[in-house]
This record gives sequence, structure tokens and C-alpha cells, in this order.
Amino acid sequence: MSPVLLLALFFLNAAAYLAFLPQLPYKGDYLVKSLPIFCLAGYTVWQGEGAAAALLFVGLLFSAGGDVALALDRRRYFVIGLSLFLIAHLFYLAAFSRELTQIRLNLGAGVILLLALAMGGWLWPVLGKLRLPVMLYLLVISLMGVAAAFHPRALPYLFPGAVLFILSDALIATDKFRRPVPYAQYLIMSTYYLGQLGIVLGVIG
Repeated sequence: MSPVLLLALFFLNAAAYLAFLPQLPYKGDYLVKSLPIFCLAGYTVWQGEGAAAALLFVGLLFSAGGDVALALDRRRYFVIGLSLFLIAHLFYLAAFSRELTQIRLNLGAGVILLLALAMGGWLWPVLGKLRLPVMLYLLVISLMGVAAAFHPRALPYLFPGAVLFILSDALIATDKFRRPVPYAQYLIMSTYYLGQLGIVLGVIG
């Protein structure tokens, strides 16, 4: 299967999941949700090489696992899904770090850290028993975004992709813990899919 076909399948499957959001839940929805990420994992295998690509591939598999867990039962398996995505971000962080040569003051990294502190403070009072896992997740995804900002190929894909992924998770947290977000699932999933695509294109090139 060619890399171009894999990217085409990514867009088709992502569009299909978004189109059928009003029908959720339906039989096999977890597969439709995770298929775009499996397509990106396949693209990474075909186009990538070296340790960074291997780490990215494993991270994508954990992301797909997180998608499946949340699709099966968002409430019951929320912590499981959160844990799988946390592991995915650790692999992304390791993949980005493979190519970091020097770290300088960076506006993008500074903005991410400030927003992470603000988000953590905003969520803290309402998290209850989920404080530890959510704060740990916030720390790891913020470090992933900072590493993307420092990456030598941060633009045009990697850093915007990381930002979109962070935005997707911020929308999830807002909708779950603070207040309903209009068109939440459309916003969450579109930013998530585009974020993953940006990360893959940034690392693989």
C-alpha cells in the first residue's frame, strides 16, 4: 500500500467518523474512530526510518488504543484511555527529543507552558479523585508541545500539530469537567485528527 493511499485513507476515514457522529453509538464505532490513526501508523512505517519514526509508530498505536477505550465507554474507561494517551505522548516526546540539538528561549514553548499552568489552575478545583491522573497528563502533553516547539522542523507541521492535539484535549477537559462545549465532538475529533497528522508529517517529513 502506497504512502499516498494511506494518507487518502486517513482523510476518508476521519471524514467518515465525523459524518457519522450523530449516529453514535453504533456497532464498530470504535474501529471507525481509530482507523485514521492506524493509517498514520502505516504511513510512518512506509515513509519513516530510524529511532524517531519507530518511537512515533509505537505512540500512534497507543493513541489508537486510547481511541478504542474512549469509544467503548467514555465514562467507564476514561482513566484507561487517559493512560494510553499519556503513554503515547511519552513516545512522541521521546521521538521529538531524538532530533533536538539545542534549546533556546522559544515563544511557542513559553505560550504552551503558560496556558498549561492556567488550564491546570482552572481545572484543579473540579477534578476531585481525577486530579493526579489529569495533572500528570497535562504535564506530559505540555512537555510534548514544548519539545515540538524546540524541534528543528517545528514548522510547518510539527508544532501546529502538537498545538492542535493539545487544543483537542483542552476541549475534552472543558466539556467533561467545566461546561458543555458547543459541537464538542466535531471540534475535538477534527483538531485531534489534524493534530496527529501534523505530528506525523513533522517527524517523517
